[in-house]
Amino acid sequence: MRQQTWFATVVCTIAVLPGFAVGALFKAFLYVFGGWAEGSDFLYLRAIFGLETPGKIYGWIFTQALPDTVQAVLAGYIAVMITERICKGADNVLAVRITGGIYTGFLICLVLFILVKIASPKKCYKARCSAPDCGWDSTPAAHHGRLEKLRSNLGRFRDLYFEKFGSVDFLTTPALAAEGVKSELSPIFPYGLSLS
Repeated sequence: MRQQTWFATVVCTIAVLPGFAVGALFKAFLYVFGGWAEGSDFLYLRAIFGLETPGKIYGWIFTQALPDTVQAVLAGYIAVMITERICKGADNVLAVRITGGIYTGFLICLVLFILVKIASPKKCYKARCSAPDCGWDSTPAAHHGRLEKLRSNLGRFRDLYFEKFGSVDFLTTPALAAEGVKSELSPIFPYGLSLS
């Protein structure tokens, strides 16, 4: 009996694949007839109170979690059924547990690999712009150059403002100045400019 457990484990591991195919058919059936859950307003919480999170959770459960769970359960059931038909004298419970451990370990390794790939140090450095290869020099001279560029841009902004409004003081009439600056800079900032 002990000699056949390894064979039952191999059969169960391979039998999961057709199980996933059968589960995918049922998952497709849920996707076709489960369109009502996508973008639904759970208990009208978004319409009445402006809360979108319960609807998102409800949609995630019925459009992602439930079909994936059904596919996984069907895959496991079919794998166990095939293993019991082929390997009659083996310890099928142990084979199924070993197969579950193999697939769980594979999934954990895959998730860790994806997380490491996404959050590689090179990308993190580029996001913070402290790596030398991302084009952002952190030396004091480069910092001074960026500061001068910012000052010249602010000077051009000030000149544009005073050209448009003359002697209107920006600090004493902020509402009028903000309206004028918004209308003047609308071609430069097409998505709007918030000065408040």
